[in-house]
Amino acid sequence: MRLSHRVQKLERAARVMWPPSALDRYEMALNEAALRLTGIDFNSLRDDDPAVGLVSQEVLESFVRKLSDPDRASLTADLEQIAFGGNPVAIEAAKQEARREFLERGAEQRP
Repeated sequence: MRLSHRVQKLERAARVMWPPSALDRYEMALNEAALRLTGIDFNSLRDDDPAVGLVSQEVLESFVRKLSDPDRASLTADLEQIAFGGNPVAIEAAKQEARREFLERGAEQRP
């Protein structure tokens, strides 16, 4: 057995022994929602597939909103690291853009 295969096997075993992180649970929720809604794994969906938005919205409503504050902060930090490589300037720019879009959407919904 190759060393890399043994390391992967140990990593899988370790994951079973410890509680999954917020990121692991988020990935599981994405896969469960994708399988339920589309019949295929989330990672098999193309980025431009409309089902990605549907699955993401489902997970936002059913999983993310139920997270504790510490788990939400942990998930946010993990996703920022994945998306922006920990670049604080890029993270802040994305947060500013999200705030702007949120405020615009709120203004459009007012009578």
